[in-house]
Amino acid sequence: MSLDPSPMSAKPTPLLNPTDPAPGRGPALIGALISVVMAGIVLFVAINFNTQLFFFPEGIKSQANIATIVAPYHIMGFEYTWYNSLGSPGYLTPNGSQILSSERADYHMNLVVIDVPANVDANNPTVVNFKAGSSLDAFPDSVYKTVVQQAQAAGLVPVFKLILHVINSPDPWPGIIGASWYDNSGYAVEYPEEQWIDSYTAYAVHYAQLAQSLHMPFFIMGSDLEHMTTDTQTTMSYSTHGPGDTYTCHGRRDCEWQHVVAALRHSTYIPYTSRKRITGGGYTGKLIYAASSRRDNGQTALNYFEWDPAHFLWWNAVDIIGVSALIPLTTNVAPSEAALQQAWMGKNTTTPLAQDYGNIVEQLGALHTQTQLPILFTSAGYESVPGSNQYPGDAPIQSYSSSDLYTGQIEQQTDMQALYDTFIQYSWWIGVVWYGEYPIWPRSNISQVITGNAVANFFALTNQEPALLTDTSWAGDCLLNCQNGEEPAKKAGVWLNSLPFTAIPANP
Repeated sequence: MSLDPSPMSAKPTPLLNPTDPAPGRGPALIGALISVVMAGIVLFVAINFNTQLFFFPEGIKSQANIATIVAPYHIMGFEYTWYNSLGSPGYLTPNGSQILSSERADYHMNLVVIDVPANVDANNPTVVNFKAGSSLDAFPDSVYKTVVQQAQAAGLVPVFKLILHVINSPDPWPGIIGASWYDNSGYAVEYPEEQWIDSYTAYAVHYAQLAQSLHMPFFIMGSDLEHMTTDTQTTMSYSTHGPGDTYTCHGRRDCEWQHVVAALRHSTYIPYTSRKRITGGGYTGKLIYAASSRRDNGQTALNYFEWDPAHFLWWNAVDIIGVSALIPLTTNVAPSEAALQQAWMGKNTTTPLAQDYGNIVEQLGALHTQTQLPILFTSAGYESVPGSNQYPGDAPIQSYSSSDLYTGQIEQQTDMQALYDTFIQYSWWIGVVWYGEYPIWPRSNISQVITGNAVANFFALTNQEPALLTDTSWAGDCLLNCQNGEEPAKKAGVWLNSLPFTAIPANP
């Protein structure tokens, strides 16, 4: 080879002499393969260790960050609900695999949210009881493991969702937790809050460990805890940082929930009350907090959404913002899809949504812009009754005529379709979890199953009517070849089947 000096280098650069033989393809292919492997290693390190290996001007850099935070998939999931107190067989029904496979094949669901309930006793609200045998509602871990494996076999992504159920109370709704922990001056008191945070953390850590062992990529906490997430006046003197915590936080509740998240992510943590290091969740999947959209005029109710970033200070601690979409839309029976979309955007001033809640699309878009996090509707659903858009998830119990049932089916489909069509156009919205489904087969047997047992009490307390063809939120037994008492899918089920199925990647 001859050597030719290069103007770009202080040293001579080897060049081919015209009389030299041309290099073979083998070395070139090997070089290309090595380059691809090295590029893959660099990309893996950058993604998994959050290492910045490339540098951009600020404008380009911000655009690149925004492009990477929105998941390249859409969740179309459903909530799968049963409590141990509701009786057998529940999650262990022999048809469990058939139910979950039907959700995937007939209704194009790609994710199932499995409720893992715990109890809080109204007489001792600082203790979260999640241990099977002592909790009325919790199952042994082996039961949840079975459901997870059935879901995975059916091609669904299983997700645990922490659900609190208040016992010895006329209302099982967990939103009351923390609402009365104040002294006569209206200031929060110290003792119950520390205890509750530690107890809830232990509950969350337990199921995070189980989720990690079962390779579950998402984990949902929170759900109807609005009185425990927003800072209130306090006389507390203790440090809001837990012992050993190293994060930066502002505000009491911000620090407390950052502490919960740290316990979920790390292999060990130190509770507030014991001051002794114990095993943490070690969870490496994506954490979701399910924020409530409940608003009313009660004495202790919030006059803003729980997910409002002005009050919810710790969105930066989780990976995905979860929002309940159980929001009243209009005062009309069977409104058009266009009217419902107008309501979501706050454009119809005659609707409760526009008057009281404003433009939800705009508010959620602003929340995404501020936090740079994708948004998932962790709960949404409409019973198949006329006017269900007025009371999503909580339609009043009454008798319905055959014409009402037909109108209700139309409304259920229209309500669901309006939600989907409104939000699917926004890149920050990654999907919805529909409520709900029960481990009962055929699904239309639900009204028979609850007769004369504890399940009836549950539905009475939660103001739900468990009858498939009246006001349950689910979409039917089957689509084709219905048999053995199954009833055909409702109009909403046919619509769900028309949507394309999209798989969620193994490591979303």
